[in-house]
Amino acid sequence: MLGAFQYGYTIAVMAGALLLISPRYQLDPSSQGLLVSAILFGALAGASLAGMVADFFGRKKAQITIAAFFFVGTLVVVFSHSYGSIILGRILQGLATGAISVVGPMYVAEIAPASMRGRYVSFYQLTVTFGILCAYLASYLFSGDGGFRWMFALGILPAILHGAGFLALPDSRALETKEKSSWKILFKKEYRPLLTTAVLINFFQQLTGINAIIYFAPSIFEMCGFTSVSGAIFSAVLIGLINFLSTSVSIFLIDSKGRKPLLLAGTLGMFLSLIALCFACSISPWIATASLMIYVACFAFGLGPIPQLLASEIFPHSIRSKGMSVALFASWICNFLVVFTFMDLVTYLTLAGAFLMYAVFALVAFYFIWKKIPETKGMILK
Repeated sequence: MLGAFQYGYTIAVMAGALLLISPRYQLDPSSQGLLVSAILFGALAGASLAGMVADFFGRKKAQITIAAFFFVGTLVVVFSHSYGSIILGRILQGLATGAISVVGPMYVAEIAPASMRGRYVSFYQLTVTFGILCAYLASYLFSGDGGFRWMFALGILPAILHGAGFLALPDSRALETKEKSSWKILFKKEYRPLLTTAVLINFFQQLTGINAIIYFAPSIFEMCGFTSVSGAIFSAVLIGLINFLSTSVSIFLIDSKGRKPLLLAGTLGMFLSLIALCFACSISPWIATASLMIYVACFAFGLGPIPQLLASEIFPHSIRSKGMSVALFASWICNFLVVFTFMDLVTYLTLAGAFLMYAVFALVAFYFIWKKIPETKGMILK
């Protein structure tokens, strides 16, 4: 679970650090977007390669390698002295983040009993949200000038513990199918509907705008009217807390109520809260905060944990790692597009316009889930 913690901490820590880095290097909106999305360049490569590495070397060795990339990338950022070196460190962190997004849920799903697999994978996602919360707390504590290095430095210890801890853990079923399946099998006629389902649900997870909020939460609160850096970051802490608490609720519901009902309830709640947020942006920062809390809560028990869980369940073992790599690669592409374009969208469409666009995607996601997503509760992995 330390890999999940690093995932959450690494993607969220830049949200607070950006408010300190941007004036230091006099970054314009496009430069800010590039800095925040640099991690996603690495994540795209990490997600695409993770399945092959996990199949060939096993999940255990893959996890240890991921921990090493987290460690090295964090050191590069901590000791950076230029805008370019921060980007390099974030790309290295991104390689690890993209890889763990594939290998982490896959490992958990393969070692979990079928009756509790949803709970196990939801707990993995809960640890991701705990990492996000800790990143926001660290940002608040070190919101003074120059504190961004300490924000990142706190991520070094989990990387060490993650790599060392996996030395004592068993591997999962990785080596059973080593070199037995090719990528061509994944695109055979009988597997195409599974691949389409896994890719599209991961598309919608990102296109509904969650990572625009996770990566830019303090900046969004500044736009909504908070006048101090610490006040904006503190509001982001509240968002991180709601994300954590709501994900914990899914742990108790996902195996009893099923995947599809939670997805439907979550996307409908996201749509309604995004519409409310469009109006709240110009009314009050506190109303905007409340709308964002509802949005994040709805995401956290639906589109947060379930897309990765579905991907780990619907593919047979012979192609699971490859199917999850493609699905998570699609997720990271959309993640990149959302994060990289957010500041420019706000510039040209206003903050309310950007959230309205995400609301439209949430409505389309609701329809897709209603019509196309199968229920996988209690499914025995093939």
